[in-house]
Amino acid sequence: MQTLWGETRKSRKRRRSRKLPTAAAYSITGNDCEVIGHTLNAYDLAGYTTCMDCGARIFCPQCLPKPPTDPKAVAILCPRHEERKKAVQFPDNFIPVIPVDYVEHTSEKPFCFANPTCPCHDDHEEIQKVAVWVMDGLMTEEEAINFIAGRTF
Repeated sequence: MQTLWGETRKSRKRRRSRKLPTAAAYSITGNDCEVIGHTLNAYDLAGYTTCMDCGARIFCPQCLPKPPTDPKAVAILCPRHEERKKAVQFPDNFIPVIPVDYVEHTSEKPFCFANPTCPCHDDHEEIQKVAVWVMDGLMTEEEAINFIAGRTF
């Protein structure tokens, strides 16, 4: 064999790859798929896969708009939809808290604007302070109403 520069080289012998025989599938319980669950292949573009043990056709009900016509097909969520389902589930004693970049209630702004059902809008002490500001002429009645409702920035 000649290279680009005209030199001769011995060609390398290619090694034959030795393929090891695959182990035969075996069953631990006799009905592994019912006890342990199906062993899934990769999902194809149509949203189907097969079980490596029993050969059942498996589909993701959220990937397919219509269920397949095969009555033996099994509905199992694909990894993408299974992760979404896991991410949304919370324990019974858990309350998710969404952090915000601002403090809703401060001494300068005791009334929030985000939640009209917040108890701050019924805080009689803070409302009394606003009433004093109206009597002192620091605020009009309309400004006071908007301030208590949280509509004033």
